[in-house]
Amino acid sequence: MLARLILLLTLLAAAPAAAWTDDVRCVQEQLVQAGQDPGPVDGVVGPRTLAALRTVAAQEGVTSGHALTSDTATTWCRRLGQADPALRAYWPSATNAVVVQTGAGVDPVLARLIRVRLPELHQEVAALLGVELSGTDRVFVGAGIDELRQMITGDRQHRPIANLDAVLEDHCNPSGRIGAFATPGVMVICLRPNTRLLTDLAYSTLVFVLTHEATHLVQFQLTGLPGSGTAADGRVRFEGPMWLLEGLADVVGHALGDRLDPLEIRELGARRYAGRSVPSLTRLQTRSDLLSRQDDVYQAGMWAASMLIERAGFSGAGRLFSLMGEGQPFPDAFAQVYGRSLDTFYAGFTAEAGPGQPPRPVKG
Repeated sequence: MLARLILLLTLLAAAPAAAWTDDVRCVQEQLVQAGQDPGPVDGVVGPRTLAALRTVAAQEGVTSGHALTSDTATTWCRRLGQADPALRAYWPSATNAVVVQTGAGVDPVLARLIRVRLPELHQEVAALLGVELSGTDRVFVGAGIDELRQMITGDRQHRPIANLDAVLEDHCNPSGRIGAFATPGVMVICLRPNTRLLTDLAYSTLVFVLTHEATHLVQFQLTGLPGSGTAADGRVRFEGPMWLLEGLADVVGHALGDRLDPLEIRELGARRYAGRSVPSLTRLQTRSDLLSRQDDVYQAGMWAASMLIERAGFSGAGRLFSLMGEGQPFPDAFAQVYGRSLDTFYAGFTAEAGPGQPPRPVKG
């Protein structure tokens, strides 16, 4: 079984807003092309940028959304291009959707495979969720902490990663061949030195890890980020609960990596709880919950997320994140996409997962 990865939605806070400007520049460039004056295209949100955005949004009928900050600009970058397709030429993704860097210590065959396969998987995830992406995501693949630290700190084309040394220490685990995490716009893959494909690392495991992380990158682009001082409940309303974010990433990983359908994934989730109780999803929502109940967040989350995919397809998840990026709180967006309240879904999941329920027949 793949060692469980903490994909630092949890421990990695976004870097201070002033440290990252590319998403705001994307908005400003589109405002200029739309005939407005946002001021200098400098990545700084000022009164002229806000006034220009209000004008263009009104003209295009974009009537809701988060306040424009460097943490929410990724949603506005995408929405402006959705409203006026001519502006998509100014999306960063028009040049590169994914940039992959591999360190010199990574086995050349494995490095080449990741450089080729990861952009394909990134696009497959977006297509599966039924969304177009406006931003450029950057991926660092290294053999161990020292190589990754040098690669990441030597590159200035990504949002800074807070507490980098501690995070690398957590994920470059000497007991495993591969560790990974995602932050907004960035994926980091840590391989144990001398790891070789097939001999040390199964292809299916590699694809699962890459796909899981790519799902987080897509979600970050769609929802944006809450402010750094947002309380735990506010973060859930803004970006969704941990059981969904991690559970969906596992579902997508199994769907694209193992070619399982949602019913098979749902049955896999149920089998993992054979003979033991399943926690309420209400206890698997916050980042603190992820730290204290990590296995349940992933396993019960995958089970619950597969039920949602069965109901509304993978595109339903893409629609959910898009609505949240437009400013709808998670419970409201959930009800709109899935046709029932979040409380109703939680109760239904508890009933299905409760003791004494007969097992679902295995497909085939």
